[in-house]
Amino acid sequence: GTLYEAIQVWLGRDRSFGRKLEIGMAQRLDRDTSGVMVFSIHPQSHKALTDQMHNRLAKKRYLALITGSPDPPEGAFHSYLAKQRKSNRVISVSSGGKEAITRYRIVSSVGGLSLAEIDLVTGRMHQIRAHFAEAGHPLLGDKRYGGAQKYGGLTFERQCLHSSILRLTHPVSGEFLQFKAPIPDDMNLDQLRLHS
Repeated sequence: GTLYEAIQVWLGRDRSFGRKLEIGMAQRLDRDTSGVMVFSIHPQSHKALTDQMHNRLAKKRYLALITGSPDPPEGAFHSYLAKQRKSNRVISVSSGGKEAITRYRIVSSVGGLSLAEIDLVTGRMHQIRAHFAEAGHPLLGDKRYGGAQKYGGLTFERQCLHSSILRLTHPVSGEFLQFKAPIPDDMNLDQLRLHS
């Protein structure tokens, strides 16, 4: 099942709300991406949250474990992405795509891997994965975009991509909110250092 289905079941068991909740996904993450994700439980809140996402008012930060180390270690990818139907991938194209901007900074490197901190300016399908793969630094475990499945005796069953921070405004109170998710063990460079 999906996270959305799990939340529906979990909230369906909670009777403290006194009414049936209308759960909405305010953002999307690629399957197997870990980290912060926001859902709404009211239609007006859902619209306000999705408007923040669409109008680039919400700020999203990701961590990715990539092969190699980009030069320069801090920069941005800017391209136009289009979906390839047969492969269910996106690629940069010269015309007909949607603008995609990915800012990155290498936080640390070890044994041919780098941990990249990424700020999304736009939020296109597979944007981070496609940009790093096209730069020759696919995400570890990302089969679809050419990432290595093994490292130092470890096997990676998912792309090493993590939604680490989400900043947005509460749809009712207007309060600034920041949500953080710690890096998962399978992306922790200190843990991986032991296997390199």
